Amino acid sequence: MSIISFSLLMLWGIIVLFSCKKEYIPSNDPIIMYYHLFTDKNLFYLETLAPLFVFIPCIYSFNKELSSGFFKYKLTRMNYKSFLKKSYKKALLNAWILPTFFVIMLFLCCLYKGSFSFGSGKELYGYLSATPNEKYISILGAFIFVYFLNLILHSIFYVNIGLLYCKKYSNYLVNIILSYITFIALDVVAEIFIGNLLLARILNIHNITDSLNLFNIWIYDNVISLPFTIIYALFLIISSAMILFFIYRNKEGVIIESEK
Repeated sequence: MSIISFSLLMLWGIIVLFSCKKEYIPSNDPIIMYYHLFTDKNLFYLETLAPLFVFIPCIYSFNKELSSGFFKYKLTRMNYKSFLKKSYKKALLNAWILPTFFVIMLFLCCLYKGSFSFGSGKELYGYLSATPNEKYISILGAFIFVYFLNLILHSIFYVNIGLLYCKKYSNYLVNIILSYITFIALDVVAEIFIGNLLLARILNIHNITDSLNLFNIWIYDNVISLPFTIIYALFLIISSAMILFFIYRNKEGVIIESEK
């Protein structure tokens, strides 16, 4: 399922890249080409669909193990904590899908433009659709590092969300739908209730909504700072991991749910 998910992503990305063959891109800077694909072409929809490419494979393997009941036989050979760690590590392997896809797409943009001159079109940064803000030009290396680090961190966060309902529901499709609804709900809470209502209107702290956006994690318009994006991603991972621990902490509860 991981390979299928990644292959579908790559197929989509390559088709979109080839669709740009007759388009005029005003720079040989591969970063500009890269942002063109994800903001002006239909890869734009990936900002909404990205979690699904992690949910689908990670839920599949974990849900299959719990719903089959086979894990109860594993528990005769290992303790419950070891089983959870092993299963969680297996689920975390799906965190490579999105970062790898984006790295490959950036590399393909380099080949497409015949240039690895990152930042050569810096005079256009901040003017073309969602290109990096001009303030990142002087630290472009750090920006690219943080960009892909955040993709990894948010992918881990997606894995955590994807495992939330596997204990309660054996139906694969139900788990995917509930995980995605939860993701949307978290974004609404983060942007509207925390960003707009609590911080902006009540505490008079403005320009933070975009930094809390869970969908636009590869668009860095109006974010507070690069360190903030990392801290925010780590907060999401830690808080969601704590909820996971609370849900799966009881061995007997997990076994009982698997037998329903």
